[in-house]
Parts: sequence; structure tokens; C-alpha cells
Amino acid sequence: MELIQAISEILRIYEISGQEIASIPKELNEREKNLTALTAMRTATRETRLFIQEKGYTPSKRISELWFDAYKTSLEIQALKNDGFLVMLYDKSRFWEDPQNWFLNPLGMELVPRLFIIEEKCDILMKKLTQ
Repeated sequence: MELIQAISEILRIYEISGQEIASIPKELNEREKNLTALTAMRTATRETRLFIQEKGYTPSKRISELWFDAYKTSLEIQALKNDGFLVMLYDKSRFWEDPQNWFLNPLGMELVPRLFIIEEKCDILMKKLTQ
């Protein structure tokens, strides 16, 4: 959130017009997108674990929406585009609409990533953000 405050301060100091906004370094915009995607994935992972502990594998609109939000916020992250990971996030959202249906189809379950796989991607993204 420090990044958002810093950008807000820059905008306030310079009273940026439409043309000047385009000159904000692209790295700041990319960093904010990465942070947003990372936050969405970590939230979905954490909430999914808690949900499974409390209610098992029952349909959950809220968990499905968290995974869809993780998918949407990750669409523009270059590091996630080339290995099918975005499709996995989308499938995770679909899975929570009706988990039992997915369990009936072994091939379908291969499309749904395990939480630890998503956590590994989060770790990779976090390393990029801290470089």
C-alpha cells in the first residue's frame, strides 16, 4: 500500500494532467498489478484452506468468486501468461461452483491446481517484487 500512497503523493505534488499521467514510470504500474494479483491469489488460497477445514468440499459462491478475482487480476501479469497457470486459476473458480461434479471426472481434476502449486507461483511473484 506504500506504493499507492507514493503515487498519490506524486499526483498531488505535480497536479498531473492527462498527458503527464502517461509519463508515470511503467514499472510502478506493473508493480501495482503484481501486488494486486499476488494479494488476490494469497487471499483465495487462505480462504479456501479455511473453508475446506470448516465445510469440506461443498459448493461455495464466495470461494468461486475469490478464485475468479485471482484469475482476473492475474491476466496482465507477464510472468503468469505462458505456462497455463491462468487457466488453472479459472478452473479453480469453476471447481468451487460444484466440487463433487469435478471429483466424478478424474480428467477434470487434473485441471484443478493444488493449493501448494498456487503458493509456489505466489512465491515466484513475490521474489520478482522484492528484486
